[in-house]
Amino acid sequence: MSFSQRIQRGQPEYRVANFKNGEASTAITLGQPVCYDYTTAADGFTVKLPVTANLQFPAGLVAQASIAGGDYGQVCTGGHFASAAVLGTTAVAVNDPLVISNGLTTLSKATLVTNAVGQFKPCFVAGAAQAVTGPVAIKVQVNC
Repeated sequence: MSFSQRIQRGQPEYRVANFKNGEASTAITLGQPVCYDYTTAADGFTVKLPVTANLQFPAGLVAQASIAGGDYGQVCTGGHFASAAVLGTTAVAVNDPLVISNGLTTLSKATLVTNAVGQFKPCFVAGAAQAVTGPVAIKVQVNC
C-alpha cells in the first residue's frame, strides 16, 4: 500500500509504502536503501538490503528509525528524503546520481558515461553536497 504525504505549505511532498523486511535477523534502519526481493519472496512487498541478485530492483529508502527482520515498515519510494545514508568515498555534489551497490547499506556516487546507450535514469539524486569519507545522512531526491 502506497500513500503520499498530505500537501502542506512549507513541507516537501513525498511517497511512502509499507514493505516487509525480508532479512531474517537483520534490522534495516533509517536512510538505508532497500531492493525488492525477487530471489526468494517475489511477492512485490518484501525488501532486502542490496545484493547482486536484486540490484536492478531498487524499492527506496527506509523512512523510519528501524524495521526489524520479518517486520513491516515504511519506505520512501518517491520525492524529497532528508536523511539518506550516503557513502562519500568520492565527493558528492548536488545533482550527482547515486546508486545502490552489492553488500552496501548506503548509496554511493554513480559513474555514468555521457550518451551511453542503455543508460537509465538513476533512482536517487543528491540534493546536498558531501565531502566526508564515511556514511553520512544527506538530502536525496528519490524516484523508485
